[in-house]
Amino acid sequence: MACVMMFHYRNSDNFMTRMNPMAKFLALISYSLAVTSAEGIYIYALFMLPFIVAAIIRLPFKDYAKESIFFIFLSLFIFFTSIISQKSLFLASSDALSLLSLVFSAIIFSDTTLPDEISRSLGSILFHVIGKYAYYISSALEMTLSMIPVIADSISQILEARKARLASFVRHPLRNLVSFTIQAVSDLFDKVEIYTDALYSRGYDAGKRRSAMRYRLSDIFVIVLSITCLILSFVIL
Repeated sequence: MACVMMFHYRNSDNFMTRMNPMAKFLALISYSLAVTSAEGIYIYALFMLPFIVAAIIRLPFKDYAKESIFFIFLSLFIFFTSIISQKSLFLASSDALSLLSLVFSAIIFSDTTLPDEISRSLGSILFHVIGKYAYYISSALEMTLSMIPVIADSISQILEARKARLASFVRHPLRNLVSFTIQAVSDLFDKVEIYTDALYSRGYDAGKRRSAMRYRLSDIFVIVLSITCLILSFVIL
């Protein structure tokens, strides 16, 4: 059975998986805003940060690189079009690296964070603001995040099946595209139905208050550092 790694949680024991999900989420937001607002040499420095983190947590670079071909080609497209429009190799490479930085940081986040962890942490925070409705929102977020790897797996399985049948998009591309889309949507609905039935069979209550990971000293440090970097990104960059 074909299965992709991208946007899947990888069970491992490292400092990222032990970190509170909201601390990681805030770090991701501050990093993304810093990347999008940075210019010049700052882009290159920010680009190296996810690679350092990935090396520490031993992220499987080769496997993720194979599944990131689309983003690599997209960054190359941005690179060449930026060269034509801006007439600058330095600025063009900065634009391409910005995209890769955002994608790679999102991969690290999804690789080290379970959907239910981020939803429980978000629910515990929003509970003090909007009460029990916070857990309905967090449950909806959990369902959405859980469906992303399901969609990726479904598309991968369909493509592998078509490849085994020697089906090609080159011949009758429009008809094959319509057939592939219908098959993908139908398969997704089937899996959503199975997912829903499994939740109902376990008596899942979307509004039930659930426990969340506690904040450690390292989490507080990351949160303070993220907020500081977020402010500096607007002041300096």
